[in-house]
Amino acid sequence: MKKIIYFLFIILPFVATSQVGIGTTNPNPSSLLDITDTTKGVLVPRMTQAQRDAITGPATGLLIYQTNNSPGFYYFNGTIWVSFASAGWSTTGNNGTSPSINKVGTIDNQGFSLATNNTEKIRVSNTGNVGIGTNAPSTRLHIVGSSFEYLQPFTSIATGNITTSTAASLYYINNNTSCGVDDGWRIENTSSANCTNCNGNRAVIDYGASSCAQNATLVVQLGVINIDTVTISFDYGYDDYNTTDQFIATLYNNTTNSVVATFFNLSTADANATHSGNYTIIPGNNYSLRFQYIGTYAGGATVDNISVRSSNGLQIVDGFQANGKVLVSNATGQATWQNPTPSNTIDQDWTWNSGSTNTDPIYHVANVFIGSGATTTTRNLQAWNGTATGTIVEVGSVEYLQDGTNEIRVSDLFTPLTDASQDLGSTARRWTAVYASNGTIQTSDERLKEDIKPLEYGLEEILKLRPVSFQWKEEKADDFIIPSKEKETKLGFIAQEVLQVIPEAIVTKDWFIDGEHPENGLQEKESERLGISYSEIIPVTIKAIQEQQIKIDALKETNKKLKNLVNQIKQSHPNRK
Repeated sequence: MKKIIYFLFIILPFVATSQVGIGTTNPNPSSLLDITDTTKGVLVPRMTQAQRDAITGPATGLLIYQTNNSPGFYYFNGTIWVSFASAGWSTTGNNGTSPSINKVGTIDNQGFSLATNNTEKIRVSNTGNVGIGTNAPSTRLHIVGSSFEYLQPFTSIATGNITTSTAASLYYINNNTSCGVDDGWRIENTSSANCTNCNGNRAVIDYGASSCAQNATLVVQLGVINIDTVTISFDYGYDDYNTTDQFIATLYNNTTNSVVATFFNLSTADANATHSGNYTIIPGNNYSLRFQYIGTYAGGATVDNISVRSSNGLQIVDGFQANGKVLVSNATGQATWQNPTPSNTIDQDWTWNSGSTNTDPIYHVANVFIGSGATTTTRNLQAWNGTATGTIVEVGSVEYLQDGTNEIRVSDLFTPLTDASQDLGSTARRWTAVYASNGTIQTSDERLKEDIKPLEYGLEEILKLRPVSFQWKEEKADDFIIPSKEKETKLGFIAQEVLQVIPEAIVTKDWFIDGEHPENGLQEKESERLGISYSEIIPVTIKAIQEQQIKIDALKETNKKLKNLVNQIKQSHPNRK
């Protein structure tokens, strides 16, 4: 054995300049020593920390395995012994670290990222900004969450048949047979299928003729959704008629042409309810809601108030969080959830100037809906309690407006703000008719008049007027044009003709104040249409009657004198005939 070792020491100096292979005759050309084995390893010297520290003049790069006090491989870096664990972060934890020396990150002017499932989730930029959901953070903490919202209360969609064109965001697939155009899905404000929470316009399909086999699917396009979960809710009604009719609601993946979830499949019982649930989807895919109705002369179905929402933004839980609270910071920047208090702005578009009185102005930069669960309106301000009639808007201590069937009802007197300063209607905006139980009263107090003179008009002017009968070229009831054969015949005068005879009875101009330039004061403009004040003709008619009566009285007096003269002649000449 001693001879073999002696032989190795003799030949090693000669082979050290060449590659050495142990367990292989073909050592790797990049290695000086290539040890190859499938059952054994290389065992380096093992020692305690005290034994390691007792090594005299350890060479830089000297390697040992320490058996106590944080066991592991250690190497001498020329100054101290360094654990292999300190060369990188262990997934099971590290010790003996120093925050000023041991870091996770970069040592050049570059940012770094953290990833899960091979996808970047957090980015720390080279300036120290931290981004969650973004790889370009612009602030110290920049969070970008994905959200989605689709709301469809049908209030802004006109009543009538829904299109079958797939290019529309709302359409229906028509598989009906022996049915008319009105037997598919429509937008209506009432429905045969009872739906308590359906308000105003809603999607409806009702029974058709007895020969109509209905099979129509309402498709509500949601579009591409870039999140993985959504909350879907809607109100619906279903009127079961027999065992052959069905109402099926599903979430559909347009990208994969497959049903993601079936909300319900109704066939044997009426339904009047709200559906709500959470559903997992594939981010980036295109989705739609589908409501299929099948029936032959059956009861029908309805859908309303569709809502699809999701958000994976920021969640802060500190034990004080609750619905409706806001995050409020103190002077040092520490934030907690608190009940909201008035501020200058809220919800982005509500603003008011907060002061010390209750006259501080408040304004909103979009349409406002009051009194109902509806979320959209086409009106600047709409008050509606969700029923066909009965919405009340109070405008004073007791005064209020109430909606009726195509009418607005007033609880108290309806008067102008300033006496004798405003008209009711105009030549451009006319009332069709004014109804009253006791007629209209026109002020005629002498104390309010000046420059009173006897009327010069009379019988001569009345005789010049041409009474006519006529029909309006266009006659309406609300916004509907009345057919020609149903028009009423009216009686009156032609304004242009009366203008030549009694011009005071014709309205030729309107007074107004320019809302954009009120400093210009009261202005006048030519009326769009000539109007007749028929009350102005009444005095002329009375004057004409008076003049005519004078003539009648004179004729009566003349006739009386003639009769007396005839009687005198008869008495003077009794025998004359």
